[in-house]
Amino acid sequence: MQTQYKFSVYHAPIKKKNATPIKTITLEDVHRVVISKKYEALTNELRQINGKDKQNEFKASKLDYVTFSGIFTERATTGLLQHSNLLCIDLDNLNNVVETKNSIIEILPPSLMFVSPTGNGIKLVYKVNITKAEHIDYFKAFEQFFKQQMSITIDDKCKDIARACFLCYDKEAYYNNEAEIIDKSFIDTFYTVAEKVQQIEYKALNTQAINDYSIIMERVKTWLNKKESYVNGNRHGYLTKLAGAYNRYGVPQNLAENDVVSFCQSDCKPTDLLNIVKGIYKRTDWHNTAKFEINAPYDFTVDEVDVKPEVKEPTPLLPINGFPEYLQGFINEYVSVYNVPHDYIAASVLFSTALAIGNKLELKGKYENIPLLWLAIVGNVSSGKTEPLKTCLSYFTNKDKEAFNEYQIQKSLFEAEKEKPKKERDTTIQPPQYFQYLLNDYTPEALYNVHTVNNRGLCIYRDELKGWLDDFGRYNKSGEQSTMISTFYRETLQINRASKEPIFIYKPCIYVSGGIQPDILHDLAKDNRAENGFLSRLIFAYPDLADKQPYSNKKLNTDTLLNYQKYLSVLANLTEIVDLKLSDEAENVYCDWFNDNVKKTNDEPTGYLKGVYGKLDVISLRLAIVVHGMDFVCNQNTSTVISATNMQTAIELTEYFRATALKVYDKIFKDTGNSNLNKKDVAKYCHSLGASQNEIAASLKVSQQYVQKILK
Repeated sequence: MQTQYKFSVYHAPIKKKNATPIKTITLEDVHRVVISKKYEALTNELRQINGKDKQNEFKASKLDYVTFSGIFTERATTGLLQHSNLLCIDLDNLNNVVETKNSIIEILPPSLMFVSPTGNGIKLVYKVNITKAEHIDYFKAFEQFFKQQMSITIDDKCKDIARACFLCYDKEAYYNNEAEIIDKSFIDTFYTVAEKVQQIEYKALNTQAINDYSIIMERVKTWLNKKESYVNGNRHGYLTKLAGAYNRYGVPQNLAENDVVSFCQSDCKPTDLLNIVKGIYKRTDWHNTAKFEINAPYDFTVDEVDVKPEVKEPTPLLPINGFPEYLQGFINEYVSVYNVPHDYIAASVLFSTALAIGNKLELKGKYENIPLLWLAIVGNVSSGKTEPLKTCLSYFTNKDKEAFNEYQIQKSLFEAEKEKPKKERDTTIQPPQYFQYLLNDYTPEALYNVHTVNNRGLCIYRDELKGWLDDFGRYNKSGEQSTMISTFYRETLQINRASKEPIFIYKPCIYVSGGIQPDILHDLAKDNRAENGFLSRLIFAYPDLADKQPYSNKKLNTDTLLNYQKYLSVLANLTEIVDLKLSDEAENVYCDWFNDNVKKTNDEPTGYLKGVYGKLDVISLRLAIVVHGMDFVCNQNTSTVISATNMQTAIELTEYFRATALKVYDKIFKDTGNSNLNKKDVAKYCHSLGASQNEIAASLKVSQQYVQKILK
């Protein structure tokens, strides 16, 4: 998964009461605004001020700022939601700013560099691999690097993750998206601790050493292949050990790079593999510290190579930077007040917007789509997963309550009319109908009856989705699960029951939402739901950090929820279906992503994940409709054409849901050891590689008949 280099941005002034970020942005966003004229006047005014204290006061009161190292609920170490894999360095009081910039670009190019607001310093931003070492360790390594290489002392405050960096004007700001990612090898080289491991000593032997690199490389591989395999889940570890051995046995770096790149597969880049070799070969103290001897047995161990087990990429935050500013503010305020995971409220906003739209915004093109979603919010008990969704759906709860009260009144009037003598009855009065958005406990027939009244879009909403799944077949074996699967693509429902009126629902519109605990996610895969496509229709809000948080005495502003309900009402009051289409630019954006997703789908050996990736084609378009609906209300965008910007936002949301789907897959099928599905997927994968049924059966310790059955 690609690392998300995103971080928080804040409006001026910088003070404790104004520490809540307004949104998340990228390095490219910062570069764009720094070279623009937005801060030119303020920057020029600042540089005319004499005295450091007065300059600091001006910066604090006038300049917007960012926290390059992370996404925060508020600017404090305790408010960190996710490290951005970025580290900002301040170089102050430089004698020659231009010369220093040129030297840095030559020695260690950063991802972003611009002149500081006062004009006598430089701001540098480097990409770092935070999964391999701590923020403080990278800071210490940079501190030593600049001291040794350039005789410059960096600002000690940069070690603070929540360190603020003021934005200013620099028309010549430097931006390099392809800059090197600094990893642990940089720390090993420049940050030495007191307990530094002694270098490996080589004792010369009297026998003649092997100097033919091809023989050395062949022997290294022979050794490694006895212990390791180059397979998914171990590819990085395998190549790290291989490169480490090449380095120790004196193989030149260019030969090592050529060999390691030969392992490149379709789902990785040659540069990624080259970076492994470059990182290893920075350990020059390891180079050529071991030798093979002619006619002598050879043996060496892996523990000489400093290899950490692969660490899974953290799940990114659900991206909201493409949402209108009003909704970003609502989400950030809610997170700040209730201390709930960002993803829970962001996903709830997304879903409630979709439900408010219902079937009234329809994307026409190669296929027809409305923003129909099935959302599961994953979290432990007391993690705060219930309240955000409940809050965002309260608009519909209130509408149902009002409609039910009116239904009761009309029903009483109707019943009273029926009590009159036939000659006195008003025959034009019809039985009242109850228009309902949310269903909790229902029979299949009741669901269909509600849908005949509310044909714009209703929602099955359960605090715990497990209860909904357990209810399948509770009343009769009517194939409720199969029916739900077909409604996802809006296939017409025709229900005929003995002694009951037939029901015909054209293009059903049934949304699903609720919570589920991680430890019972495996229940989602029961009753063949992983194989029949039911599970792959769900999208998941599943943050990494979802613990119960301490009490906060903050409160939402009085109008916050009222304004959000007004926002939803604009969409819910749409009465006619509006046809949408993608702009040419949006279609190009979607086409590029679609083709990339095709490749991912075809390369994926697991049948279940193939299904997940396939559904993303549709989900991305449905999310584009939701984002367009947000734009329609918040920015008064009345166009019926979905822009490339909104399509790109939808794709970023889709990639979040791909990441959480993979996380759910790991939880269901790896953590719990679901042997039936794993064996089936393994068998199919091995068969695709040419293994015979007997070989597969022997490896999996199952019968050949079982393998034959699952390969059909």
